[in-house]
Amino acid sequence: MWIAAGRVVIDCDGIGNENAKHKRIEELATLLRRKFNVSALEIADQDSLNRAVFGFAAVIPENWKERSAREFLETLARTIDENAFGRVIVEDCELLVHGEEGPMIDDDLDYGQQQARHRDSVPKSGITEEGRARIQRLRQRR
Repeated sequence: MWIAAGRVVIDCDGIGNENAKHKRIEELATLLRRKFNVSALEIADQDSLNRAVFGFAAVIPENWKERSAREFLETLARTIDENAFGRVIVEDCELLVHGEEGPMIDDDLDYGQQQARHRDSVPKSGITEEGRARIQRLRQRR
C-alpha cells in the first residue's frame, strides 16, 4: 500500500488570537478530511500566533499506480495552497511504500481496470474463508 504523509507550515500573521487561528486550522483540516478522506490536524506550535503547523496522512490502496498516487498527493498539496488562511512557508510531502513486497500494481492497466480487478478479487460477502474460520473460532471461545 502507499502512504502519503506531509507537514505544512503556514505563516499566520494578522490573526488576532489563538482561537481564531485554531478555528482556521480546523476548517482547513475538515476540508481535507471531507474532500480527500485523509487524517489532518495541528501538530506543533499550537500556542504561536505567527505560525501554524499541521500534518496529514492518507492510506492509498496498493492497486493504484505510482503516478496516480503522486497525482493524489499533488492535488492535496494544491488544495492546501489554495485554501490556506496564510502564506504556506513549508510544504513537506512524501509518498511511501508500506510492506515488504511493495505495491501490487500492474502498470499496463489504467486506474479503472485496476479498480475492477480489485473489486473482482474481493469476495461478494467481503469476508474471506480465512476470516470466516477466524470468526467461528472466536465464537466458540465464548
